[in-house]
Amino acid sequence: MPRKSNIELARIVAFVFVVALHSVGWYLHVNTSVGDVNWIPTNAVTTVGISSVGIFMLISGYFYDSAKLRLRKLLGPIAFYLPFYYLYRVFAVYGGNNWLSPARDLLTFLPKNGDMLGHLWYVQCLVVVMVFAAPLRAAIDGLERRAHLLAAGAMLLFFSILPTVNYALDMGVFQYGLYSNELSTFVMMYFIGAYIRKYPVGLSARTLGIIAVSAAILAVAVTTAYCYRISPLIFIHPDRSYPFDKYANPFVDSRNLLTVVQSVTAFAFLTKLDIKSAFVNRIAALTYGGYVVHIFYVYLAMLLLSDWGINPPLFPLVLVKTAFGLTASLATEALRLSLARLIRRRVPESAS
Repeated sequence: MPRKSNIELARIVAFVFVVALHSVGWYLHVNTSVGDVNWIPTNAVTTVGISSVGIFMLISGYFYDSAKLRLRKLLGPIAFYLPFYYLYRVFAVYGGNNWLSPARDLLTFLPKNGDMLGHLWYVQCLVVVMVFAAPLRAAIDGLERRAHLLAAGAMLLFFSILPTVNYALDMGVFQYGLYSNELSTFVMMYFIGAYIRKYPVGLSARTLGIIAVSAAILAVAVTTAYCYRISPLIFIHPDRSYPFDKYANPFVDSRNLLTVVQSVTAFAFLTKLDIKSAFVNRIAALTYGGYVVHIFYVYLAMLLLSDWGINPPLFPLVLVKTAFGLTASLATEALRLSLARLIRRRVPESAS
């Protein structure tokens, strides 16, 4: 199927925000005071950037009836880039004195999406979708518009609205249940993405853009208020840790309702655009492999900044780290694909 540049642009936008999200994630692990010059923009980027996760999921659902996922395409980049993470642990974590423990670490991280391989949960979700692609397509194709909308609405209730209330009230009810994990969110967004493909959103691009921006501003305002302990619900859990305590902030989460609204309206907005760009298509083709390797470059930049005594860095340097992660990961993936094409050309020549 020919690439749609507006959807490919959505892929690029989501990738940019993912790298930014992981770049500022440093502040989730350091004692950065709420309201200081670094925390304010960091909170904004984190709150808005988390919506990129949903956009990736929506894209997967949007192409439900034509995308042919292949295990080789999903796992090939991981196999290629695992040595990058291995060498990082050898030299940055073990000081070059231990070559066996880093391998054990990665073997432990892989199945559990642990530590620096945590972002691979998305790949696991894609593998699950690939395995169940045929019944998923059959189910979606068999749904009339009303039934599809009801199914998506029910998922929204259980996979987004209830978790949002759960987090906001800090009730602890079903905190880690079915409706509070990435796979359930993925399935919900998959169905919504397929719905948008089958039945384009009736709202104008301008209206969708306004809703997306408004949801982002509201989400940032709410997270900021919570971190300043300004909330009508604060009496429910007065000992809550601030600013970040395992995503205690109820809106820094991919399943949160405001985050879902951001993702869906931003994606629907981009589907309204009429774009034809070979350049956009080429860059978008690099984003999956770039996603797999970008954490390596984020960690590398973090290590360099720490070595230079910049810990935590000023926010402008976080932006530099984001730009470094973006350009380095895309350039590396472009090189990997070029090597793959070169090998494929040489193999037939050798065989003949």
